[in-house]
Amino acid sequence: MIESKAAMIRMLNRLTIGDSALTVPLPGLSIIHYDEPGRVRHELYTPVLCMVLRGAKQIALGDQVHVVGAGQGLLVSAEVPVIARVEASPAQPYLAVAVDLDLALLDDIALQAGVHEVVDGSKSSLAVLPRPDERLLDCLARIVELTRRAHEAAILMPGLLRELHYLLLRGPLGGTLRRMARPDGHHRRIGRAIALLTNTFHDALPIATLAAAAGMSVSAFHHHFKAVTGCSPRQFQKQLRLLEARRLIQMEGASARRAAFTVGYASAQQFTRDHARQFGAPPRRSLHGAAEPAMLVG
Repeated sequence: MIESKAAMIRMLNRLTIGDSALTVPLPGLSIIHYDEPGRVRHELYTPVLCMVLRGAKQIALGDQVHVVGAGQGLLVSAEVPVIARVEASPAQPYLAVAVDLDLALLDDIALQAGVHEVVDGSKSSLAVLPRPDERLLDCLARIVELTRRAHEAAILMPGLLRELHYLLLRGPLGGTLRRMARPDGHHRRIGRAIALLTNTFHDALPIATLAAAAGMSVSAFHHHFKAVTGCSPRQFQKQLRLLEARRLIQMEGASARRAAFTVGYASAQQFTRDHARQFGAPPRRSLHGAAEPAMLVG
């Protein structure tokens, strides 16, 4: 395990410079490198395996808080808004590698391998993988190695991704992943509603429409949506709007008023209040890199 982890760190150090999140020229693979102490990010996670190699990350999803340290992995099974605080410094940067998860591929492999789901009390879309085995780390190292041989990626990457999904299913969280990946399970059904909400967050979709996309009654939909995402559908939509508005302000130089109306707010004043509550500063300070709160929960 130490050898595979050390090999990945050496390869990743050659690819990362400064404080950045890099997307390497391999679809589905990202390298994350931060050296800013106490960095806090509001992010929208998608289904992914994130393996932390150095440093640590604290993730808040609703009222749940997960801590992922060096040598541990984070499994995400749905698109969810989180607040993440990274433990890093210039002397000890945070370093992680992330690979997108394919829930349909997980389900297909689980059926072939005869992996049965587990019955547990957790319905969250986040799970911490505490102790990945040598085979999983070796597979990740071979995926990272392809960043130096991009011409081979089209041939080798599909097989490596299938191997990675298989090893995850055979690992300690395999049964939980099986439950998350089942097409008729709550996670996948809520995922269909999340996809609809993500694509139409500018509009005021009726809850009944979202519930119908998930194939649930309105009351059941509310219950399972909060269990998976940590928030209500309306809170989820608000976070999507705020994240997109902040991107428009920071990356495209939009005014707060234009950003607010672009993402679906009817009132610029309400947008300003929501922005300050979510990010700890009014929209005008987003252009100047205003510091975010140390951690928000709930």
